[in-house]
Amino acid sequence: MEYFTVEETNLICIYDIRTRAGLLRDLYAATEDVYDPELLEVFKAVIHKLEGLTDGEYLELAPGLVPADDLEVDA
Repeated sequence: MEYFTVEETNLICIYDIRTRAGLLRDLYAATEDVYDPELLEVFKAVIHKLEGLTDGEYLELAPGLVPADDLEVDA
């Protein structure tokens, strides 16, 4: 089971994902400029999920954080 939705993963991949703390910092800063209610909900969902993870848990998930356009699809 995937932890983040496709929309959440695509949002995450815009930012530097090397550390959970750095990603959270970037997401919090970006929310100040998000005026679309639906997009803001995606930001909030990602932040909430990241806050619930330990750094170790995040590092286990990080390799799977690939934008949807970069996923290989078996034909």
